[in-house]
Amino acid sequence: MINIYLNNKKYQIKSELSLQEFLLAHNYTELHFAIAINNQFIPRPSYGTTLLRESDRIDIIVPMQGG
Repeated sequence: MINIYLNNKKYQIKSELSLQEFLLAHNYTELHFAIAINNQFIPRPSYGTTLLRESDRIDIIVPMQGG
């Protein structure tokens, strides 16, 4: 098991889990967000091949309307 952080909340997950598997397991199925791991944006086509590692910090960024 490894520890990761999603929006500053700690999660313990099995090792070798992809970003896509993690997102699906936590019901992130919307397409209207961006993901950064350790301050590096991850392209959507790479979600399935991006493996999560110990102490990764995942930020989910959602668009906001405003003016």
